Amino acid sequence: MKKSVLPLVLLALLVAVMTSGSLAVYSQTETLRGQLYTRVFLLAGAEETTSYEFGLGGLTLAPGQSEKELYRFTLTNAKDSANISDYSASVTLASTGMASALAAMPGLVFRLYDVSAESSAPVATVSVGELSLAGLHFTAGVQKSVEYSLRAEWPDTGDSAAQTAVAQNGQHYAVRVTITAQAET
Repeated sequence: MKKSVLPLVLLALLVAVMTSGSLAVYSQTETLRGQLYTRVFLLAGAEETTSYEFGLGGLTLAPGQSEKELYRFTLTNAKDSANISDYSASVTLASTGMASALAAMPGLVFRLYDVSAESSAPVATVSVGELSLAGLHFTAGVQKSVEYSLRAEWPDTGDSAAQTAVAQNGQHYAVRVTITAQAET
């Protein structure tokens, strides 16, 4: 009978320990809140008014004249102070049409200025080929606007017969600036 009492005593002791709270299995449930949000990529370019009106003929250059503004534009990574791009962006400016104008008009020079900077020096000068400017950077969450001015100058090269012949042929050269932005993650 001693053998059959021992398991009963052990069972009674186990029930007493489990009900007293000294031995228990606990589980815990936590509710975590996640947020789903969208990220905005903004880069806007806007044409600005130039210091003169183009008219139907476009910009007219004469040899020996001072530099004339061809085009003015602004780049920004914000719609307003509350809507700023959530991505950093690397921006490149490139032209088409400059090479043919430069080839036809010896001495012609295009200069790109950052008019929003304190410096009066051009950020790019093109006297052969096309404009290619890389390394412009916009930081995520930081509002930034940059205004550029593309100017042209046709200095007097001293060969007035050749420059007069080019000027009299009435040829038009369309110049296009393309802005490419790459988001950085």
